[in-house]
Amino acid sequence: MQILNFIMALVECPECKKQVSNTAKVCPACGYKLNTEMVKKRNKVIKRSILFALIMAVVVGLPIYISYEKERQEEARISWERYLEEIGKPQSYLEVHYVLNGTDRCWEPIDFVALRIRVTSDELNNVPFKESKTYINWTDYARRKK
Repeated sequence: MQILNFIMALVECPECKKQVSNTAKVCPACGYKLNTEMVKKRNKVIKRSILFALIMAVVVGLPIYISYEKERQEEARISWERYLEEIGKPQSYLEVHYVLNGTDRCWEPIDFVALRIRVTSDELNNVPFKESKTYINWTDYARRKK
């Protein structure tokens, strides 16, 4: 209730215990002459307490926030590096093999309209490749596979 009183700038009259403005010289309810020094001192203590609490919140919260941000930046950096590594890797035979033999059913000629295997470097799993190959359909792929 004290915080609410400070925000509203109200104090309690020592005589009748009613809420009175902290700038009033006398209580409007009972006419008691308010001690302005007492009111100022009380307001000063409350202001200092709030200021101390804010400073402590900053002192404690700032390092926590900085640590959290550094952790997020590190995670983003690691994620970015992994992404760049994946982009730089050539396509592997296993990926192509999975595309061709990834299910238990038989492949029909209609299954592939076009299949392009592109090699992004001179070697793929330590096997040299000279060019990309484009297979027009499954039948062409099967013929070239033999």
